Amino acid sequence: MLVVEDDAVNRKVILRQLGLLGYAAEVEVNGANGLARWRAGRFAIVLTDLHMPEMDGYMLTVSIREEEARSGAPRTPIVALTANALPGEAARVKALGADEYLTKPLSLRQLGEALGRWGAVEARSAPPPASPAVFDVAVLRGLVGDDPETLVELLREFLRGCAAAEREIAAAWAAGNTRRVGEVAHRLKSSARSVGAASLADLCADVEAAASSGAPKPVEARLERFVAALSLVQDAVGQELKPK
Repeated sequence: MLVVEDDAVNRKVILRQLGLLGYAAEVEVNGANGLARWRAGRFAIVLTDLHMPEMDGYMLTVSIREEEARSGAPRTPIVALTANALPGEAARVKALGADEYLTKPLSLRQLGEALGRWGAVEARSAPPPASPAVFDVAVLRGLVGDDPETLVELLREFLRGCAAAEREIAAAWAAGNTRRVGEVAHRLKSSARSVGAASLADLCADVEAAASSGAPKPVEARLERFVAALSLVQDAVGQELKPK
């Protein structure tokens, strides 16, 4: 199985999930590398994020289908993953050749059932995640299980991603690059949802939407709330990581 995902936390989450479901996987961080890896080996399924730098999941899907058509190779099932769930996005990516469209974060049950539709075994069920406020580690446990080392590793990775995102957004905002602000907010939104920081994820979505307009004032207003929410989440995750 091939996983193509640019976000570090999401990569670790999905690899952990696949391991719990009994699958081995190889990983690439963008569509260009994913396409090269797909060419080099036969994969039962490709799971790809849609929004990535260099080559996104849409172009990866098109490229795989075009190469299969030219070479006569067997069709590889492609499962598209996104944190956006935009209207019409599922139809668009399926029209380009994807077989399945799923929104992140995925429960073990959702992922296993999707893989089962394309030739894999049935998944074990997982409890549904709770609805978090600032931060709820139960959401992450619902995705990857209760192993303490795994949880600590993912939460530390999330905190590193938060710090990096804060720096990148500040630099992009100072440079007047609202597009880059939106790109970083999109990346952090996906990670925040995976670890149970729903309020931060919602603010990231607001920043991303405002940045897409290119107008600075709406972005500035949302960034103030974003910085405050980010600090609360970082504190809450830090408390979770303290020895009990």
